[in-house]
Amino acid sequence: MDRYVCSFEKQKLFENVYNTNIRSGEPYRVIKTEEMVDDFYSNILDWKKNHLAYSVDGSIFLYNFYNSECEEIEIFDKCSISSVKFNDDGELLAIGSSNGDLKIINVNTKKVVDSITHNSRVSVIEWDGNTILTGSRDRSIKFLDKRKSMKQKTFSFHHQEVCGLKLNKDKQLIASGGNDNFIFIFDKRKVTPPLGKIAHHRAAVKALSWSQSRSNILCSGGGTADKNICIWDTNLLTSEPLCKSVNSKSQVCNVFWTKNNQIISTHGYSKNDARIYAAPSINPLKVYLSHRTRVTQLAVSDDEKYFATAGSDSKLIIWKIHQSNIKEYLFR
Repeated sequence: MDRYVCSFEKQKLFENVYNTNIRSGEPYRVIKTEEMVDDFYSNILDWKKNHLAYSVDGSIFLYNFYNSECEEIEIFDKCSISSVKFNDDGELLAIGSSNGDLKIINVNTKKVVDSITHNSRVSVIEWDGNTILTGSRDRSIKFLDKRKSMKQKTFSFHHQEVCGLKLNKDKQLIASGGNDNFIFIFDKRKVTPPLGKIAHHRAAVKALSWSQSRSNILCSGGGTADKNICIWDTNLLTSEPLCKSVNSKSQVCNVFWTKNNQIISTHGYSKNDARIYAAPSINPLKVYLSHRTRVTQLAVSDDEKYFATAGSDSKLIIWKIHQSNIKEYLFR
């Protein structure tokens, strides 16, 4: 079993890390878009292979990173899109709507191949092979099996909207975050009861990302009333799982833990920026300033050389990922 060895002194567990002297990154490419919805809970930007998918109202836009061509696909007539997610090979795109509909399209043919319905908006989507996991404002998490005509299993742990959902690197553990400020950890092989609940954050938890080197280590970020970025050892859910917590001085909208042990984060009120931190120390390495509104959307390229950000300021920005020479070790 993986075991996290926390090397931080207790008195340094909580820190303020916003440093105005950190170097600023310049945009690699700026793409003009229609105004995206200013919604913290939505997940309407994703990147797989050469395509970025993003949504405006009821349409999906597929932007080709290599030739800059952009194609619009009209999906929903009378509602907006609230979540998008490519499957692992990028051939399928799952699209959730504000009225609870989930449609899956073939990226090449642009045809709908499957669909199901939640009782309310689909806020977040995660793929696990042929299984689709969804989180909704109706407080439920659904497992949908494409091999069995979208057969559903439904679980309800949260008391409010489910806006974060992430599988760990081994595809066994799942973390869910909600507007009830809770994180639940559960094993997909035996979902109920959950392995544990984290009740540390004081605001909604949309931002979730697992370490890519250790399957039991999770990063999370809290909303406006919280602003903390935390690292957890999920092997210690019954005792003290918190290993590090820092105050980002801003709403945490997204986090992404890279293979090189860096954490990319995007922020809303009041900084409206993106940042890269070293992990697991959560020391700031670089800040990315260009958006005029909160940066509610984040997607990372497969090779992790670039990341894309978006908000409601009518631009999609692509950045190069800063590669730090600092090596940090999660375990000893």
